[in-house]
Amino acid sequence: MDHYVVTKFIGTYLQKLSID
Repeated sequence: MDHYVVTKFIGTYLQKLSID
């Protein structure tokens, strides 16, 4: 995986946790 993809995935995951 590219570093950009990993960072974007982690960012989306953290946003989901914040919403929850």
